Parts: sequence; structure tokens; C-alpha cells
Amino acid sequence: QLLADIATPVLKPVRVRIPHTIFNPTGNEEHNVCIFCRSEDSDALKTFLAANEGVVPGLDASADGAVLSINDVKKYYKEFKQLKNLSQRFTHFLCDARIMSQLYNLLGKSFGKGNNYPVPIDFKQVEKFPASAIKALQASSYIHLKGKCINLRLGNADMAKEQLVANALQGLEFAATEKLPKGWAGVHS
Repeated sequence: QLLADIATPVLKPVRVRIPHTIFNPTGNEEHNVCIFCRSEDSDALKTFLAANEGVVPGLDASADGAVLSINDVKKYYKEFKQLKNLSQRFTHFLCDARIMSQLYNLLGKSFGKGNNYPVPIDFKQVEKFPASAIKALQASSYIHLKGKCINLRLGNADMAKEQLVANALQGLEFAATEKLPKGWAGVHS
């Protein structure tokens, strides 16, 4: 918990480097990915992912809602309950960086309450999507700088004790010294 509210909230998730990935789609916990893309890229991305199945671990392009265009969100996820169900169906969310601000407005409180906003990734061409997605999912955690309380995920139930300790030490140090406005001086507990 922080001593004071963050003066200027940052909706874009801030990347925190950790030594061991918390993303493990083959472990005991369910890890699955949803990607939000531009409407004009939707068909090409779905075709690419269908032809290259498993290119991004945890992303099943054939699953309902795994690949959503901005128009799909506007059309099928108009109500809070629908958005809440979507936010609970997937564990990791990615989005094309070019639609980030528009998408965050559409997702609203349903994603904001759980700090589950999609992580923006850069891919101008569909063929570059897997590399960008894997980079965002591996050896990273994300925080949202808003309010007094910040949630930072540093592990999962499948991880060894040593990995959890290493993630906690490096992740907290990095987040406090590199990302928080007052560093450790602004941390209450």
C-alpha cells in the first residue's frame, strides 16, 4: 500500500521484469490468452493463428472470444455483465497498441477493478504477432499505477519456492525503485 494516491493514474500496464515467468500454460493452473486487435486485422490474425496453431502458448484461436476485434467488443460486449464474464474467462489479455486507448474506454470498470487491462503489444504485421505476444507474456509482470493500492503478481502455484523468492525480491525492487513516483519512501506496507 502506498502512502498517497498516485497523482496521475496510468492506465497502460507498466512492465515489471522478473527472473521467472508466471505464465505457464502447461502447468496445473489454467493460463489462457485473449487478444484484442484492430477490426481490419481480425480476419488475417485469425487465419494466421489457425494455420500456425500453438505458435503462442495459451492462445487457442478457435476458442470463443480468444481473438476479438474492436468491433466485436462494441457489438457483443455492450453490458457490464458480458465484459465481466470475458474478464473472468481468460487469465492474460493482450491488445494491439494502436487500439489501446479506445479499447480501455470500452472495457471500463469490469477490467479496471481487477487490474486486468490488456497489455499493449506492437505488431504492425500479423507475422510479427507471436514474437510480440511471447515477449509480453514471458519474464514479465505488470502493474497499473493508480490509487493507493497496487497489485503485482509475482508467481503462481506451480512455481518452486526459490523462483517465488527471486521474483519477489527482483520484482518488488524494480517496481519500487524504477516505477513508483517516490520509490521506497512512498511505500507504506
